[in-house]
Amino acid sequence: MRYRVFIDDTDISNTQAAVLDCFISSQTCFENAEIVKASQKTGFYNWSNVDHRVAKRLNFILESLSYVPDTYSVFFPAHTIPSEPFEFDEFDEAISTKSFLSTVKLDLFMVNNGHPDIQYFNVFCDQNKDYSQISDYSNFVVDKNARWISKSGICSAYVQTQRPWYRAGRPFQDQWLNWVTKAANEGFLKEGDMQQDLKKQDVRPSMRLHFGRIFHGLPPQSDINYIADRYYVFPENRLLPEQYKLLHSGFLQKRLEKYYGSKSNIKKIVRHLLKKFIWTAIKKLLSRNKFFIMSCLSHIKGKILDR
Repeated sequence: MRYRVFIDDTDISNTQAAVLDCFISSQTCFENAEIVKASQKTGFYNWSNVDHRVAKRLNFILESLSYVPDTYSVFFPAHTIPSEPFEFDEFDEAISTKSFLSTVKLDLFMVNNGHPDIQYFNVFCDQNKDYSQISDYSNFVVDKNARWISKSGICSAYVQTQRPWYRAGRPFQDQWLNWVTKAANEGFLKEGDMQQDLKKQDVRPSMRLHFGRIFHGLPPQSDINYIADRYYVFPENRLLPEQYKLLHSGFLQKRLEKYYGSKSNIKKIVRHLLKKFIWTAIKKLLSRNKFFIMSCLSHIKGKILDR
């Protein structure tokens, strides 16, 4: 049996890239496996109406889903939080994963590349080059037990707010920090890589405190003050320089004035939206705390009557 390992290491911090490299090198089951990294791949399909990063990720998923008899492939997304020991699992279904909706939403998964469903999917892709048709494809037999995930303890921080390099106190923070420490101790992560991540804000600011402890031979600390992370914005959610420039451009200001009228009208609209937002927030607060407010009013009424 042949095994392949796909690592989606594009658009991630140096720290997370080092963690994934450290994980791959430490597992004996990967010694004879073919290692495929997204950062080293070129010549992908390009769809004119799709962001190149989204297109590249789908292309990488498609490569892991290629039809190859007597082969199993495992796909590690960029936000994988490793655990060990990891072992390949052999199953009769086409795909093994905890959750499956469509091809483009595949996350942490394993593929039985010789399955008839995989063969049919490859024929389908050759006949249909449309992004939507390929990305929404879901006609696979899926093993949702995915014992290999439960057995190893490996997990995927698919939701951005659950990623310990973006938010402190996440469920798998200690597990991830242990791998950061291991990557630093084994030479996969250099101090310069960490400094670059902090400078580019690819990790939360409070990671500076963890990095300092790690490179002084101290274990990561879980009770660090995280006030520094209050205004941190995830890289995926930031405005691009051209978007920021457009937002503050005179051209956009003129278009707004043309659409809404004078500057005074724009101020009125903003004021109205602000009042609407505040009133909506107050109504939600009242509805959630109705019992508490009624109790307070009843108490006040009783005090008045006592007088």
